[in-house]
Amino acid sequence: MSKNFTGGKRNFATANGNGKESFGEKPRKNFITSEGKKDFKPKNRDWDSESEDEDTKKNQIEAKHNQDNMSKYIKNAKTIEILNKRGITYLFPIQEHCFQAIQAGKDLIGKDRTGSGKTLGFSLPLIEKLRNEGNFTSIKKKQTPYMLVVVPTRELCIQVANEINTLKHTDNEFRVLQIYGGVDVREQANQIRDGVEIVVGTPGRIIDQYERGALMFHSIIATVLDEADQMLNFGFQEDIEKIFGFIKNDKGEERPQNLLFSATMPSWVHDIARKFLREDRVLIDLVKNLGNKTSQDVTHLAINCPYFQRTEAIGDVILCYGGGAHSRVIIFCETKNEANEIMLKANIKQDVQVLHGDIPQKQREITFQGFREGKFKCLVATNVAARGLDIPEVDLIVQLEPPKELDAYIHRSGRTGRAGKKGVCITFYTKKQQSLIERIEKKCHIKMQKVGAPQPADLIRASQNDIKKNLMSVNRTVLGIFKEVSVDLIQEFGPEEALERAIAFISGFTEKMKQRSLLCCLEGYVTYIVRTPSEFRGLGYIWGWVKNNFPAECTDRIKGMKKFADNKGAVFDVAEEDKEVFDAYINELAEGTKQGLELEVATTIPEIEEEGGYSQGYNGGNKSAPNGFSFTNTNPKMDPKLKRELEIFIGGLPYDCKEKDVTQHFDKNGVQFSSLRALSGDDGKFKGIIFAMCANQAGVKKALTLDGQKFMGRPLRINMACKK
Repeated sequence: MSKNFTGGKRNFATANGNGKESFGEKPRKNFITSEGKKDFKPKNRDWDSESEDEDTKKNQIEAKHNQDNMSKYIKNAKTIEILNKRGITYLFPIQEHCFQAIQAGKDLIGKDRTGSGKTLGFSLPLIEKLRNEGNFTSIKKKQTPYMLVVVPTRELCIQVANEINTLKHTDNEFRVLQIYGGVDVREQANQIRDGVEIVVGTPGRIIDQYERGALMFHSIIATVLDEADQMLNFGFQEDIEKIFGFIKNDKGEERPQNLLFSATMPSWVHDIARKFLREDRVLIDLVKNLGNKTSQDVTHLAINCPYFQRTEAIGDVILCYGGGAHSRVIIFCETKNEANEIMLKANIKQDVQVLHGDIPQKQREITFQGFREGKFKCLVATNVAARGLDIPEVDLIVQLEPPKELDAYIHRSGRTGRAGKKGVCITFYTKKQQSLIERIEKKCHIKMQKVGAPQPADLIRASQNDIKKNLMSVNRTVLGIFKEVSVDLIQEFGPEEALERAIAFISGFTEKMKQRSLLCCLEGYVTYIVRTPSEFRGLGYIWGWVKNNFPAECTDRIKGMKKFADNKGAVFDVAEEDKEVFDAYINELAEGTKQGLELEVATTIPEIEEEGGYSQGYNGGNKSAPNGFSFTNTNPKMDPKLKRELEIFIGGLPYDCKEKDVTQHFDKNGVQFSSLRALSGDDGKFKGIIFAMCANQAGVKKALTLDGQKFMGRPLRINMACKK
């Protein structure tokens, strides 16, 4: 059934050309403009001027397609047959919107969500155009390229080249050459000199081959910058300008068609694009008015977890949120050391491989190809794998911490939920990183659901699904081998218990399973909720109730108490060893032998009151903190008495230490902080002093015993903050 997914007209946009061009103003002779006699526009479409602030223009594009749109644009039956064999039966919006503009020779900026099919969006119409113009009729010796695609990474270079190769009508219709660093430059140069129709490459190696005299651009008809925002970013801008300069030297006044494609397009990219693209360029922005900047098929989750617990918790997260041990997962880390640590230490059941800049190029290609082919299910990667890599059927993206760059989140989360499939992106964060989560939500127009660490019941349910799949795959011919031991087990335990024990062993859960905090993933803690009949002002009220109803040794082990957003309850963590005491209170309430506030074990995280001041400096300014310290202020609503009891002074810290160093040191000694305040001088540099809010009084007592202990070679000075 044909569906109109635009609600009327679909609008392209062309630039009005305020910027200075780096090439001559004279258009190519065979270029037909919108003022020409031939109108190349699709029916019912308007070409609008490019503008950053045209809020009245609504290019609302729904994720529904006319199933007959392929034959409308592609006239070659062989091309349609090749696409159909790949399961492609219609063009996605970015592909449909770009097709006729590219074939008409227009310079173009294409912007759409990650995973929307942008690679095919430029390669399909360009290949069809080159084919129709007779450029692929025969393979010529020493042919210089007709088409140049510039990409930021070697992995993306391989992917784009493979995508273009799938569009061949015959194996030798045209030649596609990948040129990037890490391989023999002389071998690449020989392949270029032999002749090539299409080159896909990274900037550095393109420049190298041109300056060696191997690569020439006399025949270039079209140039594409894929992932244009990164290509034109600070590190690549000079290289891009140099490449365009090479093309101008070889082509003279005859300018090729230039295309820019990416998922994000900051305003400064438009400024740079005006130097390289014609005045009547086309802007196709399918993101601008859609609010959510990420893929609509991705569920965004966030989990509060301290650094030292992440290697322990990540395996449980994959099992529960990825759909089991058969799920395909990418874990993104900020550093190569973190990636290696996750691969070596995390309790992940799937086979794991790592991908980062220190891995030799050949091994990186083998690793990436193995993941694509499903030879292993879990890939741990740094940002090298974050952009443009089209890995099909990735079920889960895990980010070990929220990225500081908004574009990084968009591209990382875009590795899942691609081409109409559903996916999940879960981000670990600490209390100090709450402001980053809020910033991502605001800028991407999404809402991350706060979730807790998977509980034993969740893990068992997830593993049961895997076990069922594995049991169904067992060949019946091998069953007889186990008949004798099966009979013995049934006689000893009975049929149900024997099967239960076997499944427990297969799943790996043979010992008593420890609880994890829903609030912060700490192992050995259970999260409880207390509800009040009316609103209360401060947590001192809840602490008073706790101390009046439970032994001091139990209350001292309580962690992370937070107030409900509606001021009618609180949530906190109880040590697993104290669970029986708190459960006894719940039972007494149920039996009517006790009266008091309602208490229950938490199964989900309620909406809680977030602490203020995450982005404010200690002196009230909005400055960035040194050494990775967040300068988090104490909750202004905290009860003053409680603050005096829980806040400590820590001095003698090295000036070059990081926040992570401090928190990990105290974590290992059994002290957790709910907030930190770092002192800096007028020069903004860290002065080796922090005020720390301990999670509970037991933590205060433990912290005071660490006074004089050496940290990074210097003795610590620890005292109660109220005495300073």
